[in-house]
Amino acid sequence: MPHGGDPIDAVLDRIMDELGNAGARAEVAESIEHSFATFQRCDELSGRVGRQHLITGARQIADATTTLEDQIHGVIAALSALENQLRTAEPLLVSYGFYPQPAVGRDELDALIEATYLPLQPWRLARLRYERFLADAAAERLPPGPEFGRAQRHCAVLAYMLMRRFSARPITKSVTGPFYSMASLLYEALVGRPDVDLHRHCERVLDHPPDHIDFARDRLGVPRLD
Repeated sequence: MPHGGDPIDAVLDRIMDELGNAGARAEVAESIEHSFATFQRCDELSGRVGRQHLITGARQIADATTTLEDQIHGVIAALSALENQLRTAEPLLVSYGFYPQPAVGRDELDALIEATYLPLQPWRLARLRYERFLADAAAERLPPGPEFGRAQRHCAVLAYMLMRRFSARPITKSVTGPFYSMASLLYEALVGRPDVDLHRHCERVLDHPPDHIDFARDRLGVPRLD
C-alpha cells in the first residue's frame, strides 16, 4: 500500500456511494482491510514463481525424508541380521560349552526393531503428501503467456463480493456501473494507481462468479482466482 495516510480511507467514501449502503461503512472498511492483508500475505505464493518455490521445497523435503527412511531401514535391517546371527550361532556356542548372555535379549531386540518403525509413520505420511502435491503440480497445465494481474483480479473479485454482501444494486457489465467503479477504487487503494480500467477482470468475475463463498458468514479474504 502507498504511504501517507490510510489508502482505504482515501477511497472509502466513494466505495460507499457505489454500494449505496452508508450504514455498513465500518464493516465494509474492515472487510477491505482484511482482504488486502490476506492478499499481501498470499500473493507471492499464488504466482508462478511462488508456486515453483513451493514445488522446489516440497521436492527437497520429500527427498530428505526418503533418505532418512532409507537410513533407518538400513539400521533395522542390520538389527534383524544381528538377531538372526545370534539365533544361528547360539546352538553352536552351547555345544562348545559357552552359554552366551547377550546384553540385549531376543525379546528386547524384537521389541526394539518393532518400535523403530513407529516413529517413521508421520514422516512417511508427510512424504506421501508432498509426493501427491508434486504429482498434481506435474499434471497441472498453466496457460501460456504472461500471468494475469493478480492484484487487479483480486480487486475485481473483492468488488463483486462487496456488492453481493452489502449492496442491493445490480452487478452489471456497465463500465460506468458501481461494480466496475468499485474494482478500480479498490485497486487504487491496494497499489496506489488511480483510474485503472479493470473491465477484463470484472468480466471474468461475472462470467465465473465465486458463488462457493458463504457471504453471510465469511470475512472477505482471498478467494480462488481460477
